[in-house]
Amino acid sequence: MSDNKEADCLWGSDAVVILDRLLSPEECQSHVMALLHSEDKHKSSTPHRETESINLVRPAFSDEYEARLLPRLFSGPFKEITITDSPEDIKSFGFGSAGRWRPCGVRPEWTIQSYQASTGHLNVHDDSTYIQDINKVTLVSLLIYLNEEFQEGETAFFERADEDPEGAPVCVRKEKPQTGKAVLLRAQDVLRAGLPPIGGVKVILKTDVLFQRVSEPLDAETTELIEEHARVEQQLDCMEVCSAETVQEVTRKLKSLYRRCPALESAGSLLTVSKPLTSAAV
Repeated sequence: MSDNKEADCLWGSDAVVILDRLLSPEECQSHVMALLHSEDKHKSSTPHRETESINLVRPAFSDEYEARLLPRLFSGPFKEITITDSPEDIKSFGFGSAGRWRPCGVRPEWTIQSYQASTGHLNVHDDSTYIQDINKVTLVSLLIYLNEEFQEGETAFFERADEDPEGAPVCVRKEKPQTGKAVLLRAQDVLRAGLPPIGGVKVILKTDVLFQRVSEPLDAETTELIEEHARVEQQLDCMEVCSAETVQEVTRKLKSLYRRCPALESAGSLLTVSKPLTSAAV
């Protein structure tokens, strides 16, 4: 870990925080080598992204990095996040998410991802949330630059114009990769893209920060709605192998839930347990 004591850089209405040298050069190099020597790399080649990556579940370094990160979270704008019951927040974070949330750890699934020279990229996007349970979710994404031996390859941040919220987003800032530098950003709130590196391969380490609900817990009725909706959604995922009678029954249950709580239908998502990543061999 570096002894760099420079103040963390904040910009973007409390939505993005830059941490200088969260990891040492030696730590970064070990992760770069892990990716290079892995036989389980996953290549994604679509118009939206061109990357290679490996997934790591509960790697040995996870607890150490968590202990290093959390004190800096508690001294910055992410020490507590409030989600309101407004239609905008419900649509972004899901039914049942309103309340006050504080950081409690990092998601134990990490991804090491590379962008090849000139072609590697990730188009404009925002991040979804990972839901461990109805009281523990990821609200902040973490990415760490592992190298800098290339030109360009910045993380570009975008905003939509107030006068045209449905129009194309406009780039408002570019963050230059530096070895060990970390970027924390609010999931669902920040649009970003990974630009192609020139003259070298760009490698990053990614995970998410878990937040614990610290406001009043959900009432029994809301909890029941969420759990029942999750069961119905699981059945919907299997509709291709269901009989016509089962499809009708699932549809009836869904409509019944929406009658009981119209906000469920308008939310577009809700708090439910997410599927974990599968770990790669390194």
